[in-house]
Amino acid sequence: IRQTNQMLALARADTPDAALQPVDLGRLAGDVTRRHWAAARSRRIDLGFEMPEPVPAVQADPGLLEEALSNLIDNALKYTPEGGCVTVRVAASDGVVVLSVADDGPGIPAEDLPRVTERFFRAGNTQGSGSGLGLAIVAAIARRHGARLVLAPATGEGGLVVGLEFPLP
Repeated sequence: IRQTNQMLALARADTPDAALQPVDLGRLAGDVTRRHWAAARSRRIDLGFEMPEPVPAVQADPGLLEEALSNLIDNALKYTPEGGCVTVRVAASDGVVVLSVADDGPGIPAEDLPRVTERFFRAGNTQGSGSGLGLAIVAAIARRHGARLVLAPATGEGGLVVGLEFPLP
């Protein structure tokens, strides 16, 4: 069922007629993060939300952004070890609004980073089940919104930060 839903989300992200409207990214990110708290608690993962100050609205399809963020949080919870930490953050900087998810999981090997947004690709250090569609969906949604997808190692011991950078008008 999850894979079917992901294929449908990918198809929605690829359609050219998504209705863009002003979206309060802080509110959307806070709501989506709260919906994942139970899953995080069940794995004793500290799932937090940070927004140091209000950010301008971005032009977006709220349903697609919820899908992208849900995929990022799902991935972070899946790969972060029990007792770990995942942080969703919204901030404005240098003409962009950034929505990011950082975790302290194993990260992605540098040689796999260029391919992780390909459909059905799974990083070489991936354990467990998965379809390899999560980051492909996020990349398609980013393109649909004119946003830039950034993947980088998290500071400290391992982990990954995935960010969507939305340009401000």
